[in-house]
Amino acid sequence: MNICNSIMGDEYLAKCKRLIKSLYNDLIKNNKKIDNYALAKIFEYYTSIKLSEEKGSTYYVYDAVPISYKEKNSMSLIDTGIDLCNLNDTIVQCKLRSKDNKLSLGDCSTFFSSQADTDENTHEAFIRWRI
Repeated sequence: MNICNSIMGDEYLAKCKRLIKSLYNDLIKNNKKIDNYALAKIFEYYTSIKLSEEKGSTYYVYDAVPISYKEKNSMSLIDTGIDLCNLNDTIVQCKLRSKDNKLSLGDCSTFFSSQADTDENTHEAFIRWRI
């Protein structure tokens, strides 16, 4: 499911809550296996809501980040490790794992590499985002 790029703030968070309910109901209704893969998008929406509430500013799932913002900030048009963005200065990667399944560097490599950029004029490397 995709979230419309034109909705913002509280309307966006309300949409996330509806999408969580819809995705969960789809899992139950269609008797799908409930594992981390099936719950991943639900977890991203949930993290978006909780982080937005905790930080007092909206954190959008990658699909909801406007294309114009992605282009301006040299972000790819498809998700390559960034799961959330506050449309200001912070990107987030969400990882849903069981207790026994630990993260590896490979699990996070695209996210870490999305922070690095090079100044077009000076050719100096810099970090674009806070984590």
